[in-house]
Amino acid sequence: GNTATDYSKYGNDGTVRGSALKFDGVNDYVDCGNDSSLDITDEITIEAWVKPAVLTGIHLIVRKGYGLSPYNLYQQGGDLKFRYTVGGDWGGIDKTNVFTTNKWYHIVATRTFNGTTATLKLFVDGEEVSNGTRDGISDSGNTNASIGWDNNDNYYFNGTIDEVRIYNRSLTSEEIQEHYNH
Repeated sequence: GNTATDYSKYGNDGTVRGSALKFDGVNDYVDCGNDSSLDITDEITIEAWVKPAVLTGIHLIVRKGYGLSPYNLYQQGGDLKFRYTVGGDWGGIDKTNVFTTNKWYHIVATRTFNGTTATLKLFVDGEEVSNGTRDGISDSGNTNASIGWDNNDNYYFNGTIDEVRIYNRSLTSEEIQEHYNH
């Protein structure tokens, strides 16, 4: 069908553009709209299963906003990156050499706050692989959220994405491990 159904209480159904969650790196993506429930500027968890088909270039997995961005989770080459802006300043954390082609990975990015200092973490296959801190609450997104595409730079995902979840809280490492194992 043409709808990626959101089974949470928010009903943020997405409109599928192209093949359903198998992305060709050219023009397939899911437009998740611009509902305020997706404009998460504080604690967040982004979770997905991904199977990259290539290891060159930049490939957006999940994003909200451009320029002023509350969150972007993407593949760059074999690396996993989690970014957002604070006062227009782009930053975040990375984990290098995560991906190989045609293999499934469970990836999770979390952001928690102590005051205005964010702790960022990346998890791959249930294990924490990178962490760091960043000062400031993220900027608000000014565009639709999407899966598999950045509408300004045409960074289409090439591979398969499944079970995308966005939470307005930071999952614990135990919850992440449980999701990976099930």
